[in-house]
Amino acid sequence: MIRPMKNSMCNYLESRFSNLYSDPFKQVEKCFSDTINCLDLDEIDKRYLLSGSSDGTINIHDLWNFSGTPSYTAKVVSKVTKKNRNCHRQSCECVQWLPTDTGMFVTSGMDKFLKVWDTNAMMAVDVIKLEGRIYQHHISPMVSRRSLVAVATSSNNVSLFDLLTGSSTHQLIGHTETVICTRFSNRDENLLATAGKDHNIIFWDVRSAKSYLRTLKYKRSDKIESSLTG
Repeated sequence: MIRPMKNSMCNYLESRFSNLYSDPFKQVEKCFSDTINCLDLDEIDKRYLLSGSSDGTINIHDLWNFSGTPSYTAKVVSKVTKKNRNCHRQSCECVQWLPTDTGMFVTSGMDKFLKVWDTNAMMAVDVIKLEGRIYQHHISPMVSRRSLVAVATSSNNVSLFDLLTGSSTHQLIGHTETVICTRFSNRDENLLATAGKDHNIIFWDVRSAKSYLRTLKYKRSDKIESSLTG
């Protein structure tokens, strides 16, 4: 049984959050006309900020300061507008750089499309249509022969794709309602966690689609029940 977070920890987190403030010397060029849904900062240089909007548009800001003064505004260096034929036609829900290459990134959204982009050309080089609306995707941060991306959709299943081939590997079936989020482990390339509207967190070994490793079930009492598969 996993115990719920203690009140003292909640108070500590509230205190930390209340002390957060924006840096008056660092600004980001405003470029969106709609809600910003998602952000991702590249893992290589911590320089390029990728963002996606409710109107489907995508922007990349360069966060490095070359002005020679403490005060500066991070400028937009690349963007995908509605005029781009590859732009998401509905809300862009998730954006992510490839963990080892800022030359490519992946986006997904409510239009049911997962798109792989060439950063230099700002063109989609691979477009994958799924059955359900996409709420989130996540690329495995582990460098291996594969480059797996897990996709959480409204179809209740988690779809796995190999970005190197653009093909689907298999689906993970275990949730009974929409899957909202998914995340690979940063230590084990085969370990994946997913969560959905069925109030369940499920841990998977992506090498097998037959069964999951463990579930965490949230009850109305705010307690978490854990169960293992055989």
